[in-house]
Amino acid sequence: MPLSAPRPFQPPAAPVRDVPYLQEENHPLLEGHPDRVPLIGVVRLPASFQGWTQPLLVLPRGLRDGDHPPTVANPVAAADDDLTQAFATDSSLFLASPRRLIRITEAGVSSSTTSAAPIRRLSLAPRGVYVVTDTNLAFAPDEGTLALEPLPISGSATGLVGGALWVATSSAVQSYALGGARPSAPVDELPLAGAVGEPVALVPISGGLLTGVSVALVGTRGLMGLGSDLRPVDVELFHRGRVPYDDAVAAAPMDDGGLVVATNHGAMRLLDRGIGPEWRVYNATRWIPSPSIKAVATLGPELWFATDQGLGQVTARMMTLEEKLRPFVDRVVQRHDRDGAVADSHLLRRGDLSSNVPWDSDNDGSWTGYWVRGECYRYKVTGDPSAKAHFDEALEGMLRLRDQSGMAHFVARAAIRKSTCMLDDCDAPDDGQWFTSPDGEWWIKADTSNDEVIAHLAMMGVAYDVCADDAQKKRIENHIAGIVGGIVDHGWNLVDRDGLPTTYGRFEPAYVNDSIPGSIGDGGVLSAELLAGLSLAHYFTKDPKFYRAKRELIDHYHYAENAERELEYPFRRFEMDNDEMAVNAWLVLLQYESDPELYQRWVAAAQRNWAHKFSLQQAPWWSLIHGGLAAANAPPEDVVRWLRLAPVDMIRWSQTNSDRLDLIKPNSDYFKPAGGLRSDGRILPYDERRCDRWNTDQYQLDGGFDGWVEMDGADVLEPYWLARYAGWIRPN
Repeated sequence: MPLSAPRPFQPPAAPVRDVPYLQEENHPLLEGHPDRVPLIGVVRLPASFQGWTQPLLVLPRGLRDGDHPPTVANPVAAADDDLTQAFATDSSLFLASPRRLIRITEAGVSSSTTSAAPIRRLSLAPRGVYVVTDTNLAFAPDEGTLALEPLPISGSATGLVGGALWVATSSAVQSYALGGARPSAPVDELPLAGAVGEPVALVPISGGLLTGVSVALVGTRGLMGLGSDLRPVDVELFHRGRVPYDDAVAAAPMDDGGLVVATNHGAMRLLDRGIGPEWRVYNATRWIPSPSIKAVATLGPELWFATDQGLGQVTARMMTLEEKLRPFVDRVVQRHDRDGAVADSHLLRRGDLSSNVPWDSDNDGSWTGYWVRGECYRYKVTGDPSAKAHFDEALEGMLRLRDQSGMAHFVARAAIRKSTCMLDDCDAPDDGQWFTSPDGEWWIKADTSNDEVIAHLAMMGVAYDVCADDAQKKRIENHIAGIVGGIVDHGWNLVDRDGLPTTYGRFEPAYVNDSIPGSIGDGGVLSAELLAGLSLAHYFTKDPKFYRAKRELIDHYHYAENAERELEYPFRRFEMDNDEMAVNAWLVLLQYESDPELYQRWVAAAQRNWAHKFSLQQAPWWSLIHGGLAAANAPPEDVVRWLRLAPVDMIRWSQTNSDRLDLIKPNSDYFKPAGGLRSDGRILPYDERRCDRWNTDQYQLDGGFDGWVEMDGADVLEPYWLARYAGWIRPN
């Protein structure tokens, strides 16, 4: 007999509260934006500079500040050399070209003086700036007559530490007592012997993020922690192989006790995102227009990066996950809903959401499944009537994929209403096999795959038991009985209009057990999917036909054994597309299996799969299925961390991580050789990788769609609301 109700998700022993955290957001520059120009600097101006734009952008030939007259905004318009440095004190703005130093005060008066040696860097001094040249240090005051006073010391980077001046070269760090801004003889020295390459910055560290560290010495070949006594402090995150990038060009302290480092490859920030101190990477093109960063400025949690292609800006504000995800719902409704179907949308202008055009996909059922389940769970948790309305519309859209096909057994890949079509081929779509629905109102996409079949099974079980009304339940019963019954009646295959199996709809033993692709590739996944379908159809209809068919496959064609070892097929192990399909099958089998012996086998198989593969990814969808239904050791903290690190901007920007120095190859037979993990054993955070769904390689380092596609984000919504529904995350 089938179960009377599905097995529920089990909550963890210690659920996590949805407390406020610091959520970062990117602000990409679109093509044609006035700030998309080569920059050499970005400066947070003193408060005394009333009315100036904040931050101030520094170009090679002047300043970007539209509120000021050209005489101030372009102080080097007539000069024969370009600006290379910018620095602000409490009262003045300093600009430098290789041979000239310029000072601007709040009154808009500019002064300049000439340096005998090329200027390389500016840093803070008492009542002025230190000027690092190729030969020595010099001092320039921030008021009175501007003149460069040469100092009898040299170095690559300077810093003020506890009333002393520290000066770093590639060979040593020395500290000097100060009389005003003028150093006396050195009072202490630390040999370096090139340990960090050429020093770039001495960054003061405050707070407890780096215990015992007063200063971070940042160089072109690494970092070093220093105590207030000018002695090294061992910082594991500064070790070789733990720092994401070399080639530092600038650095700045952060209010939380960490620091941010700009490099020629991108930027990296040391901060705590829930697991203690870690490096967080800002890479092109989601976070910065170009990986070549020239300067960095900070204001609280806000970051500004000057790059050779314009300004990169990161803002942050405190919010809960529930608050973060409200705009995700709006995104789907506004830009991704096509008569209930949800998928990517295309952008006619790179990164410009106002140019959005909804698009069909080969996997409308798969992607909409996340939306159906997510809004269903949200409705049950919150009672929000809009969530129920979204669920109703999306469920109707998914049922339509069978109803409008004209075949009781066939579910389509996608459907496009002809009268409201906005695509470029509405007269006759040519990206696959399309036909007109019997009523003439829809384009219907054929050649449906097994991934669409299992997507309908996984979504309809949740829809039926959690949110559907009686009329919807009856339609769901007919929907699943028609699809699964058609597979049974057509020789264990999903057949198309021509009566032949679709390209990837072959579930029959001849393919699963006897063909080369089935026996070494996807035969186990197909076995699990079909057994899941038969279990669900039997649960819905109580028709013994489905139970007999399931027993036939198990008793005569070893489909249960195939399903148990589906991850061990040689060409299956590292296929992430099959991961999504397999976990959808386990979702159904673990909830609806009525045979106690089979159920225990499914639990054991899911636990093995978790240990071998899915635990490495620390991702909520895998964690909730394996932990909530198979008692796998899935930490709820990983669920919360992944959701917090999911990018707010779901544009599919191209991302590059393969040049990072903090990557390792997992010691696992279940991942593609081209991928990688961080050297601390954690997967790269989602906001540092390309946007992808659960069917894609989570270890992939590079890739993307260069800002021409926006994902709907329903695959982020669903695990959050399932976690709330199942008690893994509790409201604040």
